Amino acid sequence: MNDQASDPAEQPATLLQAQRLGLSRNQELIFGPLDFALHPGEVVLIDDVMTSGATLAAAARACHSAGASRISVLVLARVEKAP
Repeated sequence: MNDQASDPAEQPATLLQAQRLGLSRNQELIFGPLDFALHPGEVVLIDDVMTSGATLAAAARACHSAGASRISVLVLARVEKAP
């Protein structure tokens, strides 16, 4: 049984977005909760594991230089420095 509506207008927005991105159903289930609205100029950087933060800082600087007005960061895990 197919749980997806045949008419795209009847499908949830997140499913339509997943299809446009070519995500599988499993990927859509994982990334679906991350669906949120951004205003022009807003950027969200997502990193799986942050160590020193240097890569995120460089990415944020590049976004700012490109005109981003608001930059948010989502990190799934962080490596702590040894005491």
